[in-house]
Amino acid sequence: MKLKELLPAVRRLMKQHDLAAYYVPSTDPHNCEYTPDCFMRVAALSGFTGSAGTVIVTLEEALLWTDGRYFVQADKELNDDWKLMKLSVPGFPTVSKWCSDLPEGTRFGYDPYVMTVTQYETLSKAAEKLALTPVEGNLVDPCWTTRPATPNSTIFELEPNFSGKLASEKVKDVVENLEKTKADAVIFSALDDIAWLLNLRGADIECTPVFLSYVIVTKTGGVHLFTDLSRLPAEPRKAIAQFTTFHEYDSLLQKLPDLCKGKVLFDERNTSMAVHNSLKEHCRPVHDQSSVSIAKACKNKVEGEGFVSCHVRDGVALASYLQWLENEMQAGKKITESSGANKLEWFRSQQDHFVSLSFPSISSSGPNAAIIHYRPETESCRTLTKDEMYLIDSGGQYKDGTTDVTRTVCFGTPKPKEIEAFTLVLKGVIALNTAVFPAETTGNRLDTLARQSLWKYGLDYMHGTGHGVGHFLGVHEGPIGIGTRPSPIAKPLKEGNVVSNEPGFYLEGEMGIRIENLEIVRKAETKYKFSNIQYYTMETLTMCPIEAKLVDVSLLTPDEVQWFDNYHKKVLSTLSAATTDASLKKWLAVKCAPLRTTQDNKKRKHA
Repeated sequence: MKLKELLPAVRRLMKQHDLAAYYVPSTDPHNCEYTPDCFMRVAALSGFTGSAGTVIVTLEEALLWTDGRYFVQADKELNDDWKLMKLSVPGFPTVSKWCSDLPEGTRFGYDPYVMTVTQYETLSKAAEKLALTPVEGNLVDPCWTTRPATPNSTIFELEPNFSGKLASEKVKDVVENLEKTKADAVIFSALDDIAWLLNLRGADIECTPVFLSYVIVTKTGGVHLFTDLSRLPAEPRKAIAQFTTFHEYDSLLQKLPDLCKGKVLFDERNTSMAVHNSLKEHCRPVHDQSSVSIAKACKNKVEGEGFVSCHVRDGVALASYLQWLENEMQAGKKITESSGANKLEWFRSQQDHFVSLSFPSISSSGPNAAIIHYRPETESCRTLTKDEMYLIDSGGQYKDGTTDVTRTVCFGTPKPKEIEAFTLVLKGVIALNTAVFPAETTGNRLDTLARQSLWKYGLDYMHGTGHGVGHFLGVHEGPIGIGTRPSPIAKPLKEGNVVSNEPGFYLEGEMGIRIENLEIVRKAETKYKFSNIQYYTMETLTMCPIEAKLVDVSLLTPDEVQWFDNYHKKVLSTLSAATTDASLKKWLAVKCAPLRTTQDNKKRKHA
């Protein structure tokens, strides 16, 4: 069924169920940010392919809510049948506010398998007069005739030399939390929690090494894993068999009554209403933020060392790509956004422990760089030119860590406004990296540091400044992050957290600039320790040159110039020691030269 035919078909099913409105989130039964293809119902229905979107269909309207990362993309992808609702923009109501204005008694349908408890409670509180109506079977699926099959990638073990902690030890920590909270069991729905807990990985989601599953842990230490057992080979099964009972994925609701009795913990942010309703029938479910999500955000010693190591190899791959790309552009070769992304993936694939990309590369030239989560298509993407900046946001999944890095480069002579904006973005990167902050500091308290230089010029960006990163898991990981708004679930930054540092600036239809490094939180050595409080700072993991020709030294303080030079001195020594490619070493020496030397050479070149 074609895109234009899908919306009327869903409305026909709505009439059969006597629904005035129907809710379609961009998530799956586990509330994953990035989902298996078979759950991409928002994309199938609306044409919008971003990772964050909420759809409400009425008999007269079709609306899609998304955030500032996707405004430009949604404008391009939605047809005239759809209305774009811009989150956090004055004049656009939130989903809850819009629903609260519906007539009393409106039958508002939803699929209980893809509506989380949090989403349900938010809607029911904001729109008490609505008749929230669970519908068995998602209404999009029967109309979506080309719906992909449910994934069943092979599950494999992440060995202890990469994970740093045995699964049995992690399970003991979960049991200790059950004892602490006087609970009888806990159910985990988040796929990254399950993968980390059991030291298992899969490939059910593109670029994210997880597998569809649920896990129940009881207070006696018993683990119950629900997944498609046909794709669980003997070796990974053996690794956890001593304390694990294996069940088929689809048998969860059937077996909940026997496994979940008394007080059972669940995380309302990623537990579906279908699971929650079943729990309520048989036990006393109590919301408790996932102890696993908190534990996995603080990387252990082995994980932290792995992050350092994989960033060195990833830096060699990215530097090799940028060197190759610069040479090709100077030689007048035709490079498109898509062919460039493919070449970068090849460079990464040559590195040890590489498994996949950590997300589809955002390879964007000129105005496409203003589309924050742009994804080039081979048939329609732009050709790179010397007249436009090029933004490449990319990363890799390695067995010893996950990378995410953005560099904005220029192959010709940059325009003054590009240099100015780039330098202001750079100042934000430096300010956040050099911050020293006390324990119990959440990311929203640091966000201003990355924006202050842009704000002084009346500029800003409509996305968060930083997100947590998993260890050979999701490139976006909670419960930490750096953004403008406080979150009730956000945890303070602690030693071992890995977080991105990525301010930017975008002009729709013209250009986009972003510089992104991953940082690991370390203890800071301070002269004093007021009230015996521990202070923290950040250490940059990402190893790749930052484009010096886009920097206006006059806008930098002496300390910022020193930071730039010190960073590049480390990049040069680290990457040069990690490669045998003499031409790459030579290129790195040029790209990592002290900033004032680079600027002096540029002046002489244009004299």
